[in-house]
Amino acid sequence: MRSISTEGLEKPVNVSAGAVPMLQWLRIEDLLVDPAYQRPIVGQGQRNVMRIAKAFSWSCFSPVVVSPIEGGKFVIIDGQHRTTAAALISSKRAASGPFPSAAASTPRPAIGRRLGR
Repeated sequence: MRSISTEGLEKPVNVSAGAVPMLQWLRIEDLLVDPAYQRPIVGQGQRNVMRIAKAFSWSCFSPVVVSPIEGGKFVIIDGQHRTTAAALISSKRAASGPFPSAAASTPRPAIGRRLGR
């Protein structure tokens, strides 16, 4: 094991990382899928959900990334398959990390996420 090291790296100048995101348990019924952003779960996606559900363990469940929208709801940015698997095992809640902006009205793409789908 080793500690994180920044040795040999140049510190970026004028970086504004924004507000720190929150981690909280959200009701699955409050999580929505934007069909303009997320593909339907069909074919291999359904098989992936079933694979996750059959071996479901909270110790392997990483938080779902969401963005708050009006009405106390959240749009899933990353984690649609995990959330669907959690719903299949009758879970009512999922660990989610929403972006901190309470006024967000449009999902923000996750880093590395392909745009223009």
